[in-house]
Amino acid sequence: MTLPSATAVIPTTVPCHVAPGRNLLTPTVGRPNPVRRGKPGRFTIPSQQSSERSSIRAQAAHRAYRARPRGVDMLDPSDVQSLKDVGYCVIPEVTVEDFTHTAEFLGTPRPSRPNGPLMDILTPKEVNDSRPGTISSNYGLREFPWHSDGAVDKDPPRYLLMRAEVANPQSATTDILDLHCLLDGGLFLKYSRLICETTTRRSTYLSPFVIQHNGIWRAKWDPLRMRALGKKAASFHQDVSEAAPTKRHHWTRGDLLIIDNWRCLHRRSATSTTQRAIQRIVVKNLPE
Repeated sequence: MTLPSATAVIPTTVPCHVAPGRNLLTPTVGRPNPVRRGKPGRFTIPSQQSSERSSIRAQAAHRAYRARPRGVDMLDPSDVQSLKDVGYCVIPEVTVEDFTHTAEFLGTPRPSRPNGPLMDILTPKEVNDSRPGTISSNYGLREFPWHSDGAVDKDPPRYLLMRAEVANPQSATTDILDLHCLLDGGLFLKYSRLICETTTRRSTYLSPFVIQHNGIWRAKWDPLRMRALGKKAASFHQDVSEAAPTKRHHWTRGDLLIIDNWRCLHRRSATSTTQRAIQRIVVKNLPE
């Protein structure tokens, strides 16, 4: 290293600026400006304003990275294929953060009831401890009937996501009924013209049990608020109530169960313990 001679001009101050987000002064090293060729040796010092703009861009990029839909990483091709083939998939050891990101990746999360939270916590309850109008208020700790979520809505949610926060081997199971596999050709074909009387808090209207939506069969059923009409009503109630589950899931903490709510019905098994807490998010539609 060559020391400066006695005649060398040593600057008494070094241009500095405060690096955004830091508590120290960082010296700024200038560089010759290659654009201004008419003034060789000219040095440019980044201004405080340009440094702040760079910092804002970096912070925005960091926020975008943290907010990325990590559900893309959660669902591998086998999970997507399982949703298409059988109407459900199970992913173990999922965190709450990845649970919400997966819901955002699948579509638009929405509250399961008006003015309700985006994420529900489902726990087994006795009849007297349940919110009026719910399945628990009618069945308590007994086995639930087959149903789909949001059945009284004219546009039911497409996907139902459930994650086990508290579970043990004695916890109630979640049963799934794939309507494509029922009755040899599918419940869709046999009851494609079945009309149901649907009752909500505000009105009563008629709606089909199953319709086609962009080439996809979409069914909805809630035995508490829907009543099948016509000649096939009795056989319909019998076929659904006596149907055996196509999947019975035994919960382990961290399990994520994704159900195609248009294709499958589900229910909770009977239980003698309340030691179970399932987080639930419903997804209204697929991303465009």
